[in-house]
Amino acid sequence: MSQKRVEVKIKDMKFYVVGGEDPSYIKNLATELNERITNIEKSNYKLNQLESTILTALNILDELQKEKKSKAEMGKISQDKAQALEKVEEISKLKEEISKLRGVNKQSNDEILDLRKKFNKTNEELKEKSSDNFKKNDKIKILNEDISNLRKENNNLKNQNQQAQKKIIDLSRELESLYDEK
Repeated sequence: MSQKRVEVKIKDMKFYVVGGEDPSYIKNLATELNERITNIEKSNYKLNQLESTILTALNILDELQKEKKSKAEMGKISQDKAQALEKVEEISKLKEEISKLRGVNKQSNDEILDLRKKFNKTNEELKEKSSDNFKKNDKIKILNEDISNLRKENNNLKNQNQQAQKKIIDLSRELESLYDEK
């Protein structure tokens, strides 16, 4: 921006202000300053022009400091608000994550329940098969005992048969010898 020279009048004194601001803006500042000095003079009629101007400058500095402090507080409030918004967003994300994790947890619990049912069913089937195997083993033991007994009986019968055949042979010889003697 180009530097502009603006003439203003404050308390019947002319000043030339050089700056890059809009001339109407500078004239408005001068008008407001003039009004403030006039207000101080009206409320404190014992003050001379220099004292009124100094008191006005002090009041303006006071307002400026309060404004800076207020602006800093507003900045802090804005910063706090931004942090609060971040926390709200973080909480929202965490709630979404919790919701997803609850869904995953429910799905996992359902799968665990299904697996427990399958395990229990398989366990029952295994118990039944084990019971059947025990019964079959008992039958096998009984059948093995029967086989053993039948083998013994068969051996006994073979022995008896051999003895009977020997007796038959002996009796046949004896009978032959009796026939031969006659």
